[in-house]
Amino acid sequence: MLEEKYGIKIGLENGTKNIIIGLKHHCYQGREFSEITAKLGLGITFDPTHLAQANGSDIIDFYKRNRERIVNIHLSDYKYGWFPHNLLNTHMALGKGDLPIEGFLKTLKKDYYDDLLTFEINRSAKEIKKSIDFARQFLA
Repeated sequence: MLEEKYGIKIGLENGTKNIIIGLKHHCYQGREFSEITAKLGLGITFDPTHLAQANGSDIIDFYKRNRERIVNIHLSDYKYGWFPHNLLNTHMALGKGDLPIEGFLKTLKKDYYDDLLTFEINRSAKEIKKSIDFARQFLA
């Protein structure tokens, strides 16, 4: 395996529910995604925004159930709405959406999460900086 040969971690990212690529794949269904990655021996790149958009699952619960295989977290916020694929609702600055970001960050700190944390925020540099400062309040 590449992980053993080169000493790297490989994570498959949970996806969004998307009618263009089809609704029969399992990358957006939390439980099924978890089972598939476990069966394949892959790590998880966890995107809370994708999980919320796809099925409204509890991001903290998903993290806790899959912690041992999460190798990267794509951190951003998400706002629930009538049109879940609206790009204005996804990958928002931290604290600007509906996700329990404070609780999630506190959970990461309590759990001593020390793998990769990627800020995936599709906003201005100013909003990205505010998000980083926001996260540091809870992770410091």
